[in-house]
Amino acid sequence: MVKRQECIYSICALVIIYFGTTFLVDRPFHHRFEKLLRNEEEKTKQKSNSSKATEKTKRVEYNNRGEEIGQISRAFTLWSGRSDAWCTNRDTYSKKKPTGLFYVKVPKTASTTSASVNLQIAHRHGTKHGYRDDKCMDFHEHVTATNRGLGRRDKANSLLWTTLREPTKRSMSFVFFAKVSRQEKLEPTDENIIKTLRDLEDDFQLNYIRTRDLPWKSNAKDKDKVASIAVKNVIEDYDFIALTERMDESFIAMKHLLNLDFGDIMYVSAKISGGWDGGRSEYGCMRIVPTFVSEGVGKFLESDEWQNKNSADFLLYEAANHSLDKTIAQFDKDEFEKELEEYRSLLKSVQSVCEKKTIWRCAEDGTFSKYEAEKNCYTHDEGCGYPCIDEYIRLYEEEKMSLSEVEERMSIWELG
Repeated sequence: MVKRQECIYSICALVIIYFGTTFLVDRPFHHRFEKLLRNEEEKTKQKSNSSKATEKTKRVEYNNRGEEIGQISRAFTLWSGRSDAWCTNRDTYSKKKPTGLFYVKVPKTASTTSASVNLQIAHRHGTKHGYRDDKCMDFHEHVTATNRGLGRRDKANSLLWTTLREPTKRSMSFVFFAKVSRQEKLEPTDENIIKTLRDLEDDFQLNYIRTRDLPWKSNAKDKDKVASIAVKNVIEDYDFIALTERMDESFIAMKHLLNLDFGDIMYVSAKISGGWDGGRSEYGCMRIVPTFVSEGVGKFLESDEWQNKNSADFLLYEAANHSLDKTIAQFDKDEFEKELEEYRSLLKSVQSVCEKKTIWRCAEDGTFSKYEAEKNCYTHDEGCGYPCIDEYIRLYEEEKMSLSEVEERMSIWELG
């Protein structure tokens, strides 16, 4: 117990030092946050990122719906149309019947990473076809599927995919990112966090990615009875659904389904750029406050109120998780594992080389460098470092160099 208390004191001291240096521009907020941490240390143990109890509660509930999940999940299948049929020319796009590469970017689901991969695919394949701007027609912004009119898409000439995250983790990440870190500077007390969670849209992820009307009205008492219909529709409508918690597996499965190569699914994470958010120019660079779950918030996340508020989202996540399992089961197990291992080694090497050579919108000291970053980002903070990635992959795949040989060659590479 003594060691545990000492650990808590050390963690809080470090966090206070951290925020003391990063919030000097906002002294009142800094002092309130420092006081909050001292109070939290006395009454509870801080937890990072998610509540284990919440995870356990959700697992127990949805393990009891295994048969239902088995029925509404499915294996995503190999692209059966013409090769690259989804890589369409931007000049031929029609809103009445959309064609192209469509990524529905759900907030706080590692969506910047997935959007970067979507852009990487669009540019690499668009270049092969000689399209305008060397790019396939694509969507990758924070816009719902219904607002994009994706229910009307030409399925033979479009690809629709998204990324989902465990609902409670996504919600907590969103609250700390959008409300605590960004413009509102919400003080993360239990009262404020719980109120914000209550104000969030019910079943946010399902509502964001659905392409059809929901089979229930808002606050309907029979929602659970028809939720499986809505979830099944989503699973059927999408060509692929990736999971934040299983990103490597998801990208290798996607590589197989669409006949992609390693270069298409490489990325350098924007989150390594000093913990700053530079996605929106009007805010400049803003320090991302780490998510934590207090004891009081954890109890709320375990409550029937929270579970019922997101019951369809929990079902959707489990169905997508089982769908990924079924998808991977289609492939030779040993070959998939071998390719997954190669991908992880390659990705680690690419990131170790290209992170140091990438110009970010936010420098490590929080300096906003919008125009400098445009030299090596596809757009905003998405696809940053792509020139470095492309050269690395060229050496690895075309010149057949080993990872160590590529790393040595790339040590003298510079952004042109």
